[in-house]
Amino acid sequence: MLKKNIKRFLLLFVSFIIFFCFAELLFRVFFDEPSNVIVRKNNEILMNFNKHTAINKSHPEEGNVYIETPAGRRLNPNIEAIIENHSLSKKRVVIKTNSIGYRNAEILPKTEKLRILFLGDSIIFGDYLNEEETIVKLTEIYLKNKDIQNETINAGIGSTGLANYLTVLTESGLKLQPNIVLICFYLNDFEQSPGVKMINPPKYLNWSWLGRLIYRNISILKSNYKNHNNISNRKIKICFEELKKQYNNPQKEFHKLIIANMRDWGLSWSSIAWQDSEKIFEEFKKLSIENSFKLMIAMFPVREQITIKDADDYPQKQMNRLCENMQIPYLDLLPILKKAVVDYNFEINNLFYDQCHHTPLGNEIIAKSIADFIYNSVK
Repeated sequence: MLKKNIKRFLLLFVSFIIFFCFAELLFRVFFDEPSNVIVRKNNEILMNFNKHTAINKSHPEEGNVYIETPAGRRLNPNIEAIIENHSLSKKRVVIKTNSIGYRNAEILPKTEKLRILFLGDSIIFGDYLNEEETIVKLTEIYLKNKDIQNETINAGIGSTGLANYLTVLTESGLKLQPNIVLICFYLNDFEQSPGVKMINPPKYLNWSWLGRLIYRNISILKSNYKNHNNISNRKIKICFEELKKQYNNPQKEFHKLIIANMRDWGLSWSSIAWQDSEKIFEEFKKLSIENSFKLMIAMFPVREQITIKDADDYPQKQMNRLCENMQIPYLDLLPILKKAVVDYNFEINNLFYDQCHHTPLGNEIIAKSIADFIYNSVK
């Protein structure tokens, strides 16, 4: 009896190995090669791991690139991350941070150049593109073309929100004595973005594309389940009830998307979320007066505001109202990107990689608009 059970077990084990190898082969034939991420600090390799492109499409979490602090998420200082075949851009991307944890060269003492500090999330951080293709660097170039001697500082951090922008500014940004602080606001910035921390598979799975994919997807499911059960705070519940009452037309595609994305960009359609966040904007304004910098705001749309006919611009109107009341210069990028699609007959995929992250062409259009916006405010 024991021998029969051993034989059955061995047969089952061999069958599983054959099936897994066959599935691995099919996976390698029909799917892209996994990204390879290497993270160094002071030339010492901290982490070298493979990340399949199916794992994180919106806010990639690249190993030791991020650190969590009591004041919020930050970039790990003095690192170099090399990403082969990035999940969004499919490019080889190099990310370098300076000694204060910005994706920027070391910041020298203040000169007469116009110093512009960019605050934002992954759209500004730009972890899917090389530095010269980011909105921050392109803006610097376009301003120089307008004979504005300037230096831009990229203080963007992926998967963060408005409250974190404020702590970054007070913690390190003010020490740099910026002339302009530009808040680059995306529609999910009321809350910390629901990103998933990259959990590295065991070393024995490194050879297997399929094994890494299964391991990480299980990790993501666990993380999503945990996040879902932590979203029971009063503010979110109240906002959700408001949105369900206001956007309850099942015939309207955009209404359904607002509800479905309530924990992401859909929250921008809640008047309660705007009311609760006014205090943070007021604090930014107060700091601008106390520290003699010009506060400016640029607002990024979600792609569906361009692609869906019944989409509305409620968040943009709310931001316009807020900026008018506080006398903050405001740039709405929604009509600019809409106009680019119409005037140049661009396909939307020429401008966006996903719902919010822009291609190099999209970044060029945005950076030119931001450069004009800044130029008109300082000339």
